Amino acid sequence: MLDFDKKNNIGVNFVMDMLRLSPLGRRSHRNIVPFVTGEEEKFRREMENLSRLSASVTRSQAVWNKFRVRLRGIKDIVPTLNKLARGICMSETEFYEIKCLAMEASALMPAISAAAADIGLLGIEFRPLGEVVRILDPSGTGSAAFDVSSSYSEVLRAAREEKRNWDIKLRFDPDNPEFKEMRMKAVTVEREEETRVLYSLSKECSAYAGDMISDSLMLGYFDLLLEKAYLASERNLSRPILSDRINLVGAVNPKIEDALKRNGKTFTPVDIIIEQGTTVISGANMSGKSVALKTIILNLYLVSAGFFPFTEHCEVFLFDDILTISEDLEDGNRGLSSFGGEIVRLNECIEETEKGYDLLFMDEFARGTNPVEGAKIARAAAEFFNERECVCVMTTHFDGVSQAAGAHYQVRGLSGVRSSDFTGSTDIASLMDYSLEKVPLDMPVSREAVKVCRLLDMCPELLALIETE
Repeated sequence: MLDFDKKNNIGVNFVMDMLRLSPLGRRSHRNIVPFVTGEEEKFRREMENLSRLSASVTRSQAVWNKFRVRLRGIKDIVPTLNKLARGICMSETEFYEIKCLAMEASALMPAISAAAADIGLLGIEFRPLGEVVRILDPSGTGSAAFDVSSSYSEVLRAAREEKRNWDIKLRFDPDNPEFKEMRMKAVTVEREEETRVLYSLSKECSAYAGDMISDSLMLGYFDLLLEKAYLASERNLSRPILSDRINLVGAVNPKIEDALKRNGKTFTPVDIIIEQGTTVISGANMSGKSVALKTIILNLYLVSAGFFPFTEHCEVFLFDDILTISEDLEDGNRGLSSFGGEIVRLNECIEETEKGYDLLFMDEFARGTNPVEGAKIARAAAEFFNERECVCVMTTHFDGVSQAAGAHYQVRGLSGVRSSDFTGSTDIASLMDYSLEKVPLDMPVSREAVKVCRLLDMCPELLALIETE
């Protein structure tokens, strides 16, 4: 799937930063495994859980807020628990963390189970940790503090008692060498017995390490699910529907939308239907093709990761991977020209599409070479992927590419702007229509470069020469 830089570029990380995750929720988030082809039933269950929970959050936010607060108080100690499971002796500090987890989880898990059952969530199951609490709190104090209690060992109790007796004697005769020697012997016995007790407790608790790990992961899963539900509720997000096509209505990229809002502008939602084969999105430079592409990729990734998308309506099918060929999204070009880097990446993507059912997104493919050859190469790529078992979405400003595709969308851009609208303003965005419309396959790409020149107050003499040409 997408690496960190690509996720950041298209807005995935921006969305993830909206989540207020607990430590265990962050672990669950880091370990997200997208749903792929063949996991439709698992996906439906996840969407049903998210739908039920988001509806409940909308109705009873105060109730669920209490769970959020309590979950944030539980530390992620899965690495420590993995050590325990391997038979490694725990320190007093580690046992303190284990005891805290066992006590806090034992208090919280029944409440989560009851709330989950009440709204019909599936798969929320926990294992009892009462025995761990009993082992680490032998006196039943209910305190989260932990020390190697004398109650664990008669030898330990006797050594500590003897050490206290010698301490008393040393108060009255602090330089007595015999007293010092005898105290040191008691200390040695105490330390050796403490170590033995820690080993014994580690062995005893290791039998429950799997249960504690399982409960930690389940708490993390529930926390992530709850945060996804809050996001869905707060942003009024729609539940995706499994279909044999991709149909996005009112798709938004919140990262770009937020940036536009800060500049007093609005985001134009994306409407598009994508089916197997190649779909071409054409338009002039600066028309918003790349923004549309990022919006599509973002929302499809979110769905595959188990989120509700930022759409009014979403139909989607599961796929195996998201592949990209984009100078804007790739990590450099391996010392090659931008065009050379694209070709290397293209070969990689062709190999990947032979392994599974993938989504391939190509942004202004072949723009790094001369326009005549670039158009031929882009058209050939559109034709090639149109015949393969994959979905390819390609943006281009070349004519003729769309004729080799299965569908053609065009950014409206400046097509509705008249010469009388030109005021010398540099705010092109205020005149640009970024919405997509489905057009015939042979529809030529809109020509708007001269309009842009006029909007940017190009030298009149030069502009006159251009218009004459």
